Amino acid sequence: MPFTDLFKTSRPWISGNSSTWQWDDGRPLDLDEHGWVRSLLPNQIARTIMLVDDVTTQVGSGRWVVRHEGVGTIQYSGSASRIAAESVPGREVVQVNASANGGLFLFITSTNPADPIRNIRVIRESVDLAEQAGTPAPTFTPEFLARLEPYGLIRFMDWARTNEAPIESWAERPLPSDARWSLEVGVPLEVMIDLANATGAEPWFCVPHLADEAFMTEAALLIDERLAPGRRVWIEHSNEVWNGIFPQAWHAQEQGLAAGLSTNAWQAGWFWHSRRSVAMFARFSEAFAAVAKGGAPRPLCRVMGGFVTVPWGNEQALAFEDAHLWTDVLAIAPYFGGGMGSNEQVAATRQMTVPQLIEALRTTELPEVLDLVSQNQALAHSFGVGLVAYEGGHHLASPQLPASDPVHGLFHAAARSAEMGGLYAEYLAAWETATAGQTFVNFSHCGRFTQWGCWSVLEWITQPTTPREQALIDYAARGGEPCPADLDGDRAVGGADLGLLLMRWGTADEGADLDGSGAVGGSDLAILISAWGSCAG
Repeated sequence: MPFTDLFKTSRPWISGNSSTWQWDDGRPLDLDEHGWVRSLLPNQIARTIMLVDDVTTQVGSGRWVVRHEGVGTIQYSGSASRIAAESVPGREVVQVNASANGGLFLFITSTNPADPIRNIRVIRESVDLAEQAGTPAPTFTPEFLARLEPYGLIRFMDWARTNEAPIESWAERPLPSDARWSLEVGVPLEVMIDLANATGAEPWFCVPHLADEAFMTEAALLIDERLAPGRRVWIEHSNEVWNGIFPQAWHAQEQGLAAGLSTNAWQAGWFWHSRRSVAMFARFSEAFAAVAKGGAPRPLCRVMGGFVTVPWGNEQALAFEDAHLWTDVLAIAPYFGGGMGSNEQVAATRQMTVPQLIEALRTTELPEVLDLVSQNQALAHSFGVGLVAYEGGHHLASPQLPASDPVHGLFHAAARSAEMGGLYAEYLAAWETATAGQTFVNFSHCGRFTQWGCWSVLEWITQPTTPREQALIDYAARGGEPCPADLDGDRAVGGADLGLLLMRWGTADEGADLDGSGAVGGSDLAILISAWGSCAG
């Protein structure tokens, strides 16, 4: 439950039939541009659901208020029931019963086309009462913000629905005024920026692979306008553009071949990804420089997405058209344990206990990925860029097997275990040593365990601290001493830092005034050159 307004994470509208009570009759619903129901066909109901499977673990019994504009009728089912005596048009009080089945089911059974039900908000009664007393409802729940407090960076890949993103133009982007932020276009950029402001974290944005350059410029301007001053921004072209399970990979290969970048589709895809990344870096840099009006532009970390298993591809991306000169960091995903759930190995894995599985990960899987990290670190260093993890953690999953297969239970138990927490501590320490303490982003923060995986360190936002979460918190807290002259904060001093210093030459910018003389000049450059290279963890 990240948002105070529960409706923002509701499921898409489903057309039902009031005569037969058919759950989904397949008829289209008349929706406006923000996703609100404008009108209903004869005997049509518009249904949506919230809190499915979450009432007991996350919410518990309690009173909620449903506020809306417009004229019509709303009914409730599942764990929710309307308290008629306390409800008035536009403000309905709903009791949620944790012992009942399902979640909060909300049905629009009638609506006035001239003044349809819209702008529905579902908030706790305490929040509604505070709002009536003059305290605006916050966007994010305090529980959500508290769990993010230890972390200094948030990558918004999933919130932006980066994989398979359909967005091409700025006009197609999601808006804060949309009915829900849980559809295929994702959470509005404004909301991501607001979360970065609320937590103090740096935001990492994945730009849709189909986005045109006008989109990039508008996104940069909005970020600069709304994000707290001086906060660094991380930007990346899409996500895993090398990964053939995503359409962005096929798009890159098609575009690279069409542009004649290579006759080899795989290489053409890497080259296209590299070229589009640099174009994106340029648009953001230009936009930040324009609004700075001669002053120091907002700090920017330019991320080249890579593939941990294939350093050759990462080399192609960094070398093509000298892309490394415009790149700050190469990003990889050093997952471990993926082989344990493979078709070739899963039969043997099924026979293991949790301690045996953890030991196999420690002795076999972890050394393999750490060797790949070392290879990629050497590659990044040779190009003068840093190495970071855009994702990471265990990769215990067998999604090809039915949900009833016992291996899923083994993986889930291992993910929850204290032994896995200890292994994460070892893993993060090894990453810190191999990369001189550079940024590590875990995938992911909070989500259910299913047959598709048990990636998240939390299964619900109010869950007591888990062993894996504690390992991440400890790693984040360690931090380490800042590098001398590390202007971009990637725990290495290199070309990106030199570029930032030169851009601030002659100014009184405190971040680049390394000798404290009051102006950025030759002595600051000497300090930077003497500190060149990776920082010690």
